[in-house]
Formats: sequence, structure tokens, C-alpha cells
Amino acid sequence: MHGIFYNVAPRKTRRSNHPENWVFGHYMEFPSQREDGQWYDAYLFRDQARSVFGRAEYLGEDRPTQDVRDWATRVVADAAFRQRYVTDDPVVVALWKRH
Repeated sequence: MHGIFYNVAPRKTRRSNHPENWVFGHYMEFPSQREDGQWYDAYLFRDQARSVFGRAEYLGEDRPTQDVRDWATRVVADAAFRQRYVTDDPVVVALWKRH
């Protein structure tokens, strides 16, 4: 992977389910970095124990307009929403090895 990865902090809410238990990141690749010439975004999360990983992917025109912090906040506060993005994809696990 040759894109940009940065850590993200969820917004604080009263309904937060122990946000310190979750770690968030945003990974992105520019069109010039990809063979298909499209934007790529991945909103990522994992638990502190590194036993649960999640990803929401967006390609090209599907890029989200929402702030990744809002997405992270919803992952923390809404277990059903969080479960929708849980993955055991080894690429996601490997991305987190350095973060």
C-alpha cells in the first residue's frame, strides 16, 4: 500500500461506548497513485486488543462528503452500525500493523 494513513479521533458524545477502546484511521490513495486513476478512501477502525477490525471503502465518485470523525463517532455509539463494517480481511489487519 502506498497511500496516506492518518489517525482519527471520534467526536465526544454522551452515548459513547468507551471510545478509548476503539482506534480509528483514514487511508486514502490519490488517482495518480492508482492504476485505475480513481480516488480511494477507507475509513478504518480496530479495538485496542486488535481482535476486531473494520473498514468502509469508497472508490471514485462514491467518496464520502461526511467528516470521518462523524463516521467514527457513529461506530463508537452504534453497535449495529459498527458490526456492518467488521471484516477479517488480511489487508486491513496488515494496514494496522504499523499504526
